[in-house]
Amino acid sequence: MSAARRSGPLREAAPGRRAARGGGVLLAAAALLCLARPGGAQISPGPLAAAHGEWDSLAKCFSCHSRSETMSQRCIACHTEIGWSRGAKRGLHARSDYAECASCHPDHAGRGFALVRWEEGSPERFRHERTGYALEGSHARVPCAKCHAAANQKAPVAARIRKKDRDHSFLGLERACATCHADPHAGRFGAGCERCHRVSAWKDLDAAGFDHERTRYPLRGRHAAVACADCHDETRAWGKTPRFDRCDACHKDAHAGQAKRSGRVVDCAACHGVDAFAPSTYSEAMHATSDYPLEGRHRTVACAACHRQAAAGASKAALGSAGFSFRPKHAACTDCHSDPHGGQPMPRTAASCVSCHDLRAFQPARFTAGNHAKTAFPLDGAHEAATCRACHDAHRTGLAPLRDPKRFGSAGFAMQIPERACAECHADLHKGRFTAGCASCHGDAAFRPAGVSVAEHAAYRFPLEGAHRAVPCVDCHRELGRASKGSTLVRAKARIPAMTFAIAEQACADCHKDPHAGQFGRPAARAATCERCHDLDRFRSASRFDHGRDTAFALDGAHRGVACAACHVAARGAKGAGVIQYRGVSSKCEACHTVTGGKS
Repeated sequence: MSAARRSGPLREAAPGRRAARGGGVLLAAAALLCLARPGGAQISPGPLAAAHGEWDSLAKCFSCHSRSETMSQRCIACHTEIGWSRGAKRGLHARSDYAECASCHPDHAGRGFALVRWEEGSPERFRHERTGYALEGSHARVPCAKCHAAANQKAPVAARIRKKDRDHSFLGLERACATCHADPHAGRFGAGCERCHRVSAWKDLDAAGFDHERTRYPLRGRHAAVACADCHDETRAWGKTPRFDRCDACHKDAHAGQAKRSGRVVDCAACHGVDAFAPSTYSEAMHATSDYPLEGRHRTVACAACHRQAAAGASKAALGSAGFSFRPKHAACTDCHSDPHGGQPMPRTAASCVSCHDLRAFQPARFTAGNHAKTAFPLDGAHEAATCRACHDAHRTGLAPLRDPKRFGSAGFAMQIPERACAECHADLHKGRFTAGCASCHGDAAFRPAGVSVAEHAAYRFPLEGAHRAVPCVDCHRELGRASKGSTLVRAKARIPAMTFAIAEQACADCHKDPHAGQFGRPAARAATCERCHDLDRFRSASRFDHGRDTAFALDGAHRGVACAACHVAARGAKGAGVIQYRGVSSKCEACHTVTGGKS
């Protein structure tokens, strides 16, 4: 514009497009004058711009000026790129208010005129939105020449551009991003860049425009919160789709290859979800397909309890960042568990831990009475009901303490104990009186009652005969009448009183009261006076008494039929008790018979 203002006749044309159109008329009139008069150069509006310099002669005026066509038509006849733009209705030249070429491109302004009159004064102030493509965001800051470079002129009209140096042309651009910008996605997402990107900045993705659900890898779980660049890293080839068929394409193997078998690819999703790496989704059912199915208490054990414990001491390179051993030893219980028995030799019937323990719990043990029957001490009777620890506990109650209890391990269980005889565990309540052995009188079922029979009693000083066979033991052995309030164990807190069964009495009068009040004296021995008249089956009647043999008064004649009580009447003893009088009865006739008239 400034050049036009300095170029004589164009000074009036500069203020507006209307004046410019008038200038076109003046130019046409000047051309006619040139035809009428030689030496028309003296009336030319001025030299042509350098781009039109080859037509700057009177002979060539009508190359641009015509009587039948408007100046703009003549311009388009030469500048077919403008005609193409108008026909395609693209760009600034397609607008109706820019139909007159001279409104923006006056000529005859001198060789140095650039043929463009910028309404805003310079290209940098040009309102680009009038072209139909507003410059927004980062585009508003880009120099004109950077976009309007020959390398970016890829529209069909580019081949029509007449400028020799196409870097100075403002035509030939397409609106598609890829005509100026290299497509980092290699056409994978098509030409609609604006669906994902804003013009404010390339990296400023339009979350509303881009929907990852439409891709082959919808974002789930923790992936939805990951920044795009964490997967689509600029250091990678942007045109290459990031791999998502394998986790290790993005994530480092936290297990250092332990999950691989026979070189096959690891399926991380078999154990881990997208919500979090831990906890693992490896289930009990999946574990059942491994070399060690989870059973019993193992089903409730945390994975790390076995797999991290097994990893202790292993290098990080071997285990990975997770520090997790995939295949811990599991052939023996002691691969994971310390020996709770302190290395004691197992019984012959317990070849391994599972001989006594199962996976449901360590206690109670499964060592049964049947298993115990194969040991040196079968369990019978009351022993079968005793708890294992009653005998095998390292700190057993009631028994002699075991030497060095710590040697029995954390379980405090003595696998082999020294006791075999009854007296090694139970106190001898008989104080050594009976040497035949406990089993001669007692069974394993209970200490009471004893197993001494009538026949066995004959081996003692007092054989049981007659009515004595039916007498309860406690009637003679009074200690049996005391209630048992303790244990027979050697160190029981409550001790049972001794039961020696030492009875000194042997004579009848030692146990039985004399019904005769001493009439026959105290027998010195069991075989003395009492048995002369009585047997052991019953006290009455005196089956062994013979009146003729044992008294001085034989029963003869009618005396044989007289009842005993007729002669032996009850009398008062020394202490006033009633006693039948057997001795001191008179043998005289008159003592019993009355004499009358000389007859009795």
